[in-house]
Amino acid sequence: MEEKRKINFMLYGEGTFLNKGCEAIVNTTIKKIKKTCDGEIILSTNDYQYDSKYYNDIITKYVQQYYLDKDLSEEERKKIEYYKTIPFDYTNFEKIYKKDCIKEIENVDICLSVGGDNYCYGEPYWLYTINKCIKEKGKKNVFWCTSIYENIESDEMIRDLKTYDVVVTRESLTYNALAKFMDKDRLMLTPDTAFSLEKKETSLPKIFKKYKKVVGINISPLISNYTTKKDNIANSIKTLIEYILEDNDTGVILIPHVYIETNRDLDALAKVKEIFKDNDRVEILDDRIYDCEEIKYVISKCKYLVAARTHASIAGYSTIVPTLVIGYSVKSKGIALDLFGEYENYVIPVDEMTPEILLKKFKFIQDNEEEIKRILKEKMVIYKKKADNQLVELLDRLEYLDKKHITDICKCTGCMACYNICPSGAIEVVENDKGFLYTKINSEKCINCGLCKKVCPANKAYKNVYEKPEFYAVVNNKEDERINSSSGGIVGCISKEILKNKGVVYGVALENKEAKHIRVDKEKDIYKIMGSKYVQSIIGDIYSKVKTDLENNLKVLFTGTPCQIEGLKSYLNKEYKNLITLAIICHGVPSPKVLKKHINEKEKKRKEKIKNISFRNKKFGWHKWSVSYEYENGEIEIIPFTKDYFMQGFLRNYYLRESCYNCQMRFEKKNSADIMVGDFWGIEEVLPEIDDDKGVSAVIVNSQIGLELFEKIKNKVKYEKTTFNDILKGNPVLISSVKYTKNEEKFYDLINDYSMEMIINSLKGINSDDEINKMRDEIKTLNSQIKDLLEAKKYFLGQIELRDIQLEQKENLIREKEGLIQERDSEIHKIYYSRRWKYTSKIANVFHKIKKH
Repeated sequence: MEEKRKINFMLYGEGTFLNKGCEAIVNTTIKKIKKTCDGEIILSTNDYQYDSKYYNDIITKYVQQYYLDKDLSEEERKKIEYYKTIPFDYTNFEKIYKKDCIKEIENVDICLSVGGDNYCYGEPYWLYTINKCIKEKGKKNVFWCTSIYENIESDEMIRDLKTYDVVVTRESLTYNALAKFMDKDRLMLTPDTAFSLEKKETSLPKIFKKYKKVVGINISPLISNYTTKKDNIANSIKTLIEYILEDNDTGVILIPHVYIETNRDLDALAKVKEIFKDNDRVEILDDRIYDCEEIKYVISKCKYLVAARTHASIAGYSTIVPTLVIGYSVKSKGIALDLFGEYENYVIPVDEMTPEILLKKFKFIQDNEEEIKRILKEKMVIYKKKADNQLVELLDRLEYLDKKHITDICKCTGCMACYNICPSGAIEVVENDKGFLYTKINSEKCINCGLCKKVCPANKAYKNVYEKPEFYAVVNNKEDERINSSSGGIVGCISKEILKNKGVVYGVALENKEAKHIRVDKEKDIYKIMGSKYVQSIIGDIYSKVKTDLENNLKVLFTGTPCQIEGLKSYLNKEYKNLITLAIICHGVPSPKVLKKHINEKEKKRKEKIKNISFRNKKFGWHKWSVSYEYENGEIEIIPFTKDYFMQGFLRNYYLRESCYNCQMRFEKKNSADIMVGDFWGIEEVLPEIDDDKGVSAVIVNSQIGLELFEKIKNKVKYEKTTFNDILKGNPVLISSVKYTKNEEKFYDLINDYSMEMIINSLKGINSDDEINKMRDEIKTLNSQIKDLLEAKKYFLGQIELRDIQLEQKENLIREKEGLIQERDSEIHKIYYSRRWKYTSKIANVFHKIKKH
């Protein structure tokens, strides 16, 4: 007998056992875990009072998944009100509601999200919060037996789904939707675990004794939410039952599958029974609450089944009962498609249901009864075997991914700590198709020391809490240094202080179209590492060079992104008093491949090589900064950042590293930098007296080492003490990851065939408001009218009559409108990422949910 694996599990996302589909998933999952693994099983449920009475012989512990406001302390309620007022991230207040569930993450190895359709009803922010906490604590996370949509449109949902170690889909439509943006190694397609649910014999309703044939009907109040023609549901079911009762040997049993007070199938079924109250051939299963195994037994005794609940239909399929599904989501279509090769005859979309269509499809089930049974008998042998083995398959997949990857791809920051630590040279650096560098293990060279996994910051569960951080607005006294820097010139000032004391500085330089970390030991070379480089830098073996300098007692300043600093510190694996780390406030790192493409296109267009790039040129001021390109012939091209195609895509998050969308290196997370610096956006409101539009740095001093260094340069700068919230207002990325956009996938689909200009122009504005889209439509109308002046009789914006306007005037008007669109896009972009917009969106979402219910 194979030895059981020692693994602790937490099942979360479960609603209540009053939903027999939820119970069926938990029932079959925990039995598979018990059979395969030796460890604790914790169930996080929304219905602690009801659920905790059951399965206590298998489930080690139940925890309350969601707290109501009335159950929280006064202090917790105050915190929630505060977070809702200034919601930089919904996780702030959701963590309080989910506190017990989040606490248990520490005690388990694998978390299973068992609410298969939790993503089908809007944005599940509560799930996103739990998932973020699972990743922060370095635990495995699996989405178990899921269905979502055929086309997943939500950016936030895609970002969240990509953080799962593995997603186990229960039907191919969802699998194909996820495969568009997820690594297929992290996707599994297996039947719903409930296909392996045992049926438990129980006493049958009298109708089974009275009639040779009994048709089971399950409907729910939920389906009425998915149609505007609610009368069609009642009329269709009435017509169907009348048809069934034409056969005197047939009875009808109305079977509930969900007993939740606010969503009870019995309420819908009672209305059906009321129509047939005087007919004893229609009976309702309402004498008690049946468990999921008992209901499966009742369904197994039916000749046919008509079901609205997914797991009622699974009970029918798996007991070889020909089943017609009233569907309202992708799951019913996907399950039927995988069983029968098509779903049109086996599923009725509720919004299409009429008495005629329901009868037609039910008759199809009757006419093809034997063929349907044959298919089900063949498929159930395969399905039950797959369902029985799916947990073992999952564990094997997780082990395979562990061997293949040093950490999850979605968490890998490219810090290169693993590459630098490997004693056998077994870590290879490879470029993925998006242009980012990742590492992989060469199994032939690997000596299985495990150092690569141990050194990886993404695999470690920790966060930094700073004792007494200090916050400043800073400008360099030397105006030329400030003008040549991205913001207030603080990095150059600090670097000079280090070099003056015979130290060395490590920073990023742009050389041959690539950003690389370099070592600077002369003041004349500081210019190379000054200014922002909007691309991920190549670390190479720089950590080992830093270590050599530290061991030689040189003072070392290392500047970089927070993840690069965490990579360095993890590699060093001890504290050095002569090391100072300075992190930039990071929006996210763009792809080097995209920058190279952009540069190549500009060089080809001008037929001249680019010598240098300044991503933050201040010729037109700091607030309206530009990108400047210096060509080898001496010409300098200056482009406002709102019109530079590379910057437009960067600021819209089209080509950032995957880990940036779920960054674990934000302030007070895995971020141990001594000093953090960035632009003090919003300074004009906080300290307008020091804003001269030449740049102001936001400086956060986190450690005693950082404070001592800052004290040494105070005489070289102008500074004002400020607060964290003042800096945070203009830099929400301090604590919140940038928003993922599905346009990232679209961008990379186009990158090899189209220019940056064409790609950016085709993608930008997709998420703009209706007014911008309307203006674009108006411009398209103008273009069409220009081609045929004789038919130009319409008015543009209700003001300008086109009939008498010459072609040149029309083209000027178009250019004006396109310029306006760019300005409006830029404004909307700022609003979209502001606190107020996030808060407004949450309020709108709440009202939407209230309206739905």
